[in-house]
Amino acid sequence: MTADIGESESSLMRTDNLNAVVHSLYAEYGLQTAASYIYGLMRSETTATRLSITLHHLASAKRLVLVDIDKNAKVNEGGHIVVNRLKKSERDVFVEHAPFQYYITGLSKDDSNLAKNISEINPGCVCACVTSIFAEEQYLCSMLVSSDIDPEFSARELARFKQFAESLADDIRHEYLAEEQEEYSIVADSALVQNDPVALLKMCPGMKDVLRQIERVSRTNATVLIEGETGTGKDIIARSVHAFSARSGGAFVRVNCGAIPESLIQSELFGYERGAFTGAVGSHMGFFEQADRGTIFLDEVGELSPIAQVSLLRVLQTHEIQRIGAIKPKKINVRIIAATHRNLEEMVKVGTFRQDLLYRLRVFPIRVLPLRLRREDIPVLAAYFLKVKCAEMKLPLPSLANSELYKLSSAQWPGNVRELEHTIEKEIIMQCIGSDARKRIVFNVEPAVTLPAAGIEDWHSLDEHISSYIRAVLEHCDGKIKGLDGAGTILGVSPSTLRSKMRHYKIELSPNRVVKRNRKKNAGKSGTEATGEGE
Repeated sequence: MTADIGESESSLMRTDNLNAVVHSLYAEYGLQTAASYIYGLMRSETTATRLSITLHHLASAKRLVLVDIDKNAKVNEGGHIVVNRLKKSERDVFVEHAPFQYYITGLSKDDSNLAKNISEINPGCVCACVTSIFAEEQYLCSMLVSSDIDPEFSARELARFKQFAESLADDIRHEYLAEEQEEYSIVADSALVQNDPVALLKMCPGMKDVLRQIERVSRTNATVLIEGETGTGKDIIARSVHAFSARSGGAFVRVNCGAIPESLIQSELFGYERGAFTGAVGSHMGFFEQADRGTIFLDEVGELSPIAQVSLLRVLQTHEIQRIGAIKPKKINVRIIAATHRNLEEMVKVGTFRQDLLYRLRVFPIRVLPLRLRREDIPVLAAYFLKVKCAEMKLPLPSLANSELYKLSSAQWPGNVRELEHTIEKEIIMQCIGSDARKRIVFNVEPAVTLPAAGIEDWHSLDEHISSYIRAVLEHCDGKIKGLDGAGTILGVSPSTLRSKMRHYKIELSPNRVVKRNRKKNAGKSGTEATGEGE
């Protein structure tokens, strides 16, 4: 049976750092190593037993097998292997469905040319999935995943295979199709030069989920709380919510709550009347009034003093503000967006932030991931900052080689997007200004993803790493598998999946661990309950 698989919920199976790890392994060690890493993940998460990656030249109907890894983890040596020509009907299938995901069960009973061809090169397999990695005018690269133990892949497995294929797409395309075009094609979108936050977000693949959240909440007037590390771009998220909303024609007022002295926070936020205090020679409109019929963005809201927190809570409850020295409050129509890099829940526990204010602010929370968990955005951001900074300095745009993008994508960025921006700005100043200005920019950054420097005989296989990690987590949880504090929750898998992996890796719970866990569980109970004498 042959079926065309449409778009699936691959986001449910997303591994945030998969693209970054595969990208770095490919850049440093080549396709074989990157594919071996993927094969290890595939074997630990699915029932597939073979992985093949093939480059098809559609005009000549020839194929180059780039990688072929079987269930014994043996990688074919000897470079690229030219195999038999594609049959016309098979070539037509590829062209019609590119990009595609083609799934075949019951290979021995399927009489299609594609099924016959897969059976010939992979005897004994009972189901297969052929996924397009990329499709060009003359070329098509596909990934074949097959199993000789399971008659059917699940929808989640198919989604995972598609994700694996996508993680390799850019690297393979660059290596085999675009080597003569070494320079990275920098986006020339005029909207980016004008610092359009929405345009920049749409270009970043790692921000797709956030963009969908922004589009939803922008249709409402709900209060938004943006949480994330310093430098992740919370300001851009806030501006995007405003730009998408019906309030986009109104003012967008940004307030850095940590930069206003405590003695002035009330007057700056809400304003004051003439004569309200010494020096108040005239009335003053506060930030909330300035944002009327628009949006106010309270950045670093966790820095607000207790008094200011009470005032902000009153505004959220009544939609009114009262200037210092005023007799009556004033109604306002303002959309409030707040942001913080601090853990507000921990601040509530220690009493430095009001719990009721947190509830009012967190009507619609948006969590912005750090750059290390969305490394696929780094090439886009690097090209953008390079273009914008050169335009600001009125400098010619230098070329940016793919190797430099690989270097940036595999580096540590504890300062997130802001650090990346400042690094690029610094290198432009150092390399592109003066008589010795370079036409190609080079970045001096340290990679974050590295492999051991020891000989290959000292390395551990991926299965050994997975087994060791599961054992460590079980040790930490005292052998507990289920529950919020169980190993399954920490590992992000269901208890049944964890038990299956434990059987696969021959991991058994230590009797001492079980006894210790039971003692913890029974601690604090009455004597009869703890000893079991009452049962």
